[in-house]
Amino acid sequence: MARTTRYAVALATALLAALLAAPPFAALIAAQDAPNVRGRVTTPAGMPLPGVEVRIEGRERGTRTDELGAFAFANVPKGVQVLQFRRIGFLPSQLPVHVPESSDTVAVMLVPTTPVLDTVRVVAQLHVLAGVVLDDKYRPIAGAIVDLIGSTHAETATDSGGSFVFTSVKGGKVVVRARKPEYEMGMHSVNLEDWRGLVLLLEPLERNLRPSKRAEYSGFGNAVEFTWKETQQRLAVTHGARAVIVTREELAPLGAMTLGQALRYTRSGALLAADLQYAGANFCVIEDGRVFVGPTTLDLYRAGDVAFVELYPPGTESSGSLVHYTRGGGCRVLRLPGRTRTSGVFYAVIWMR
Repeated sequence: MARTTRYAVALATALLAALLAAPPFAALIAAQDAPNVRGRVTTPAGMPLPGVEVRIEGRERGTRTDELGAFAFANVPKGVQVLQFRRIGFLPSQLPVHVPESSDTVAVMLVPTTPVLDTVRVVAQLHVLAGVVLDDKYRPIAGAIVDLIGSTHAETATDSGGSFVFTSVKGGKVVVRARKPEYEMGMHSVNLEDWRGLVLLLEPLERNLRPSKRAEYSGFGNAVEFTWKETQQRLAVTHGARAVIVTREELAPLGAMTLGQALRYTRSGALLAADLQYAGANFCVIEDGRVFVGPTTLDLYRAGDVAFVELYPPGTESSGSLVHYTRGGGCRVLRLPGRTRTSGVFYAVIWMR
């Protein structure tokens, strides 16, 4: 009996010590409910934007920004999540984030709508891509040329407030670039499914650059223009084929990974998961549409340094614009398993930021 009593006392003491050493129950509940996705929404001028509806794609419940433009979500599943932002008077936007690694640094700018866009919304249901071009101090840049390529090509110029608008844009992957002679060319790529607002930042060029380099970096050089036209030809015919475009928007939350790793986690890259794995170190890589790198692995690049990627498995690059850059470069002809008529080079066109 005494032995049993001593055992019970020892067990009770051990349980009490464990309870005292463990975090309080209330603290555990608080930790579970602590926000793991938070951020702030502002205007292009840097003013906080209250009342913005913020949702996570695939989840019914959302939240709204407070008077400081701040928002927060708790218990968001780990991995890549897409945040969606909407407010009357502003163009909708979305931002993929990697939870929880990048969720504490979410910063979003919403672009105001214009009377022209309000008229378009009344007249018809159209895809619209609009935005504002800013310098490194977030000041609007007037007179910048903005190009859009994808299934169609369009060009416009920013107004006195740095704003631009493209209406009647076909849905799908589109690439936008902004240029002005004294600035370095800026570029962004998105998957356009509805109305979207973008903010493009342009860095000023160094003053001591040679004229040829200044033209190249600003996007007005002859070689850059020729490459851009070739890229438009390729992007115009990739829709519906196995070739895919992986946008900056998809790569952004995976910036710490190598490009080869990140592609497998993107929606577009996942469509070619088996082909990407089979190709291994035998991608025929071209940088910025014209600089031949040679046969190599995509793990040579960091996803955070890439603006967008064009992936053309064997037999899918129908424009013929890449052949003259790679002829005699030693790129290996691949025959992907399980497919017919797929012998050829696996091209990867990597556009650097």
